[in-house]
Amino acid sequence: MAAKARVVPDTVAVVGHTPLADVLIGLVGVLGLRCRRVPDVEAELPDEVAALILPFSRGDDPTALDITEADVRVPLIIAAAQPTHATRCPVVNAPFKAVDLAAVLRVHTRLSIADNETIIRARTALNAFVGHSPALRRVIDRLPRVARSSASVLICGETGTGKELCARALHYLGQRAHGPFIPINCGALPPDVADNELFGHVPGAFTDARQTQSGMLEQADGGTIFLDEVDSLAPLVQVKLLRFLQEGEYRHLGSPDIRKADVRVVAATNMTDGKAERLRADLYYRLSTVTIEIPPLRERVDDIPELATHFLRRFTPKAGPSKASTPSRRACPWSPLRWARWPRSRSSYGGAPRRPSSTS
Repeated sequence: MAAKARVVPDTVAVVGHTPLADVLIGLVGVLGLRCRRVPDVEAELPDEVAALILPFSRGDDPTALDITEADVRVPLIIAAAQPTHATRCPVVNAPFKAVDLAAVLRVHTRLSIADNETIIRARTALNAFVGHSPALRRVIDRLPRVARSSASVLICGETGTGKELCARALHYLGQRAHGPFIPINCGALPPDVADNELFGHVPGAFTDARQTQSGMLEQADGGTIFLDEVDSLAPLVQVKLLRFLQEGEYRHLGSPDIRKADVRVVAATNMTDGKAERLRADLYYRLSTVTIEIPPLRERVDDIPELATHFLRRFTPKAGPSKASTPSRRACPWSPLRWARWPRSRSSYGGAPRRPSSTS
């Protein structure tokens, strides 16, 4: 009989289905770790679980816990909503921060955890999304899982929905966070310029090409390149990009030498109906190994009060609490904004709170 393969613990389990448990699951994702939810502390844990986090809401008493690490087989970590230290298990107290959770896991497990600078960047990338609507949360909650993969990603969404924010989060949540993040707006590049910008050139490749110039793919080696409006690329450039996605190889303009680069490609398009008429079908299927669709603002109107506050604070930095406090989701001043269709999503919405603030 073949020996059973040894499972390397690489997962953190979180107990419960409470809002506090949801917060902790998000923090575990920021650390670049796998996470799974278990119903209670006595649930049987799979071999891949390296630690168990037990949340305690306000009013609960962690000191009364009569379960130890020996009972659950893995390190048991208490996450307490109110400060507590009198417990036999390691504790993470509110307000919960990814760096604090990372410090505890480093001491009590052998998990491979990102350094604090990377964690802060990942947290910042996720915090750039404004809103808590279910449609937006589904996207945000998915990002840590997608970031752990090296597969190419196609982000679909209307103008202003936050496609570059999504791409940055994927970079800083993943294993390439220490590498460069290179964004390119393909729609702003003429066809001949796009070819040169992506792949670089050698002397003599064209008029005035007097020295070798590296392309964006070479500069992104070890990191992530973000191709916004990728369907704007000329057909010839799309063919070259397809070869790079397939083989990891490219050539400088004017050179026969094959070069290689280790780059994760994240692309974005404004298409929302599954069709990109200007994008080659084979390139589309190669890019869309993973597809993320970002909802437009009209599908997340519950986020409008938070967005209003965000833009109001941004455009009126000297405003006091009376002007920039967070409004209720049912607050009357924002009702007309919630009724609008917002065809261009966040980019068109950003000016709405600015108009009254600039005249008051």
